[in-house]
Amino acid sequence: MAAAYLSHIVRNPPFADGSNGVGAAAADVFPALNGPHLQSGRQAYERLVRAVAEGRQGKAAAAEFLRRHT
Repeated sequence: MAAAYLSHIVRNPPFADGSNGVGAAAADVFPALNGPHLQSGRQAYERLVRAVAEGRQGKAAAAEFLRRHT
């Protein structure tokens, strides 16, 4: 679900500016509210968010990243 939030928010930006940050925050907060916490470095997470926003990575890649880092 966190990967879906990340993917949908950054690929279909609801805001004129800041959608990447909102998508990243949603993907970080959702697991934290439901148990596991994200345990990745900031730079690795930022690369993932940018890759999803630019269409170089999809929801499946985001889900795998989040699975490996929670």
